[in-house]
Amino acid sequence: MKSCALKDYKWIAFKKYIVSAARDSQLRYRSIILWGLFIGIILLGAVYVIQSITGNSNTSVLNFSGLSIVGKIILGLATLLLILHSVWTLGVFGGTSLVALGFTAGLVSEIVGVNYAEIFGGHYFYNIAIHPRILDVPLLIPLIWAGFIYAGYSIVSSFSIWLNRGGFGTTQRRMTHKVPFAALGALIVMAIDLIMEPLQVAAGNWRWLEGGRYFGIPAGNFSGWFLVAFISTLIFVILQEHLPRHRGDTDEHVLLIPVIGYGLLCVIFILWAFNIGMSSLAFVGFITMSPTVAVNLALFLRWRTLARRTEAQPVMPNRCVII
Repeated sequence: MKSCALKDYKWIAFKKYIVSAARDSQLRYRSIILWGLFIGIILLGAVYVIQSITGNSNTSVLNFSGLSIVGKIILGLATLLLILHSVWTLGVFGGTSLVALGFTAGLVSEIVGVNYAEIFGGHYFYNIAIHPRILDVPLLIPLIWAGFIYAGYSIVSSFSIWLNRGGFGTTQRRMTHKVPFAALGALIVMAIDLIMEPLQVAAGNWRWLEGGRYFGIPAGNFSGWFLVAFISTLIFVILQEHLPRHRGDTDEHVLLIPVIGYGLLCVIFILWAFNIGMSSLAFVGFITMSPTVAVNLALFLRWRTLARRTEAQPVMPNRCVII
């Protein structure tokens, strides 16, 4: 007697095919949306850069005060991309938790920094033209914190995938894994500020009263950036153990979006630094940000090559056992 009837076997196979096809369709649909938003931001960003160069060579491409219509559209699309990318890769609970955590940590730390000169190594204040704000901190600033912290987490997670150490959002079981994970994410975030901070000060978006040895910025600012990003990421990877499990509703290629975005941000900052005569700062940005992108893309190409070889291997067909 056959252990599985032929009709039942075909019906089960058909249902599996339908479920698989539906999921593949959903993955493609969501990937198209994410990549479409990302490419749209890049194209609009190019327009914004051209406007800045032709209008005023000293105008920053990320000038927070007096954003043009194009700048506001870019900001809106970037926020939408951040929300969708986080929710579709980490799930509703995971994605919103990480973004909310980054936003809250950024807001609280900035309020303390602006009003009490703690955390970031000195007294500083933001351009009064930047609105809206809460307790002297522009609300755009914690939104940027949320994006940077999520990018750091995403890039470290993509490293773990390319190295076959787990899927995106994989829960880090041991504290010996959680701490290095959070530290690497924080370093990726801090590297951004090493080049962004002097540029924003030069653009007049904020000002340090006491100054400092690093392009007029106190060293404590960067230890503060590392600390805020590290604590935020560590809290999230600890909380992950208690969040609903999520297997991700996008394919792995969308994990390149934060990596490529990080690289484009590096290019923008370098060009901006050269444009205002800060070539040494451009070099700092290159050596601190570009290695992350180069190594990540190299590991991705290696991972994709190995994955294709695995898919090309013949698989023995399943058979009904006859007893």
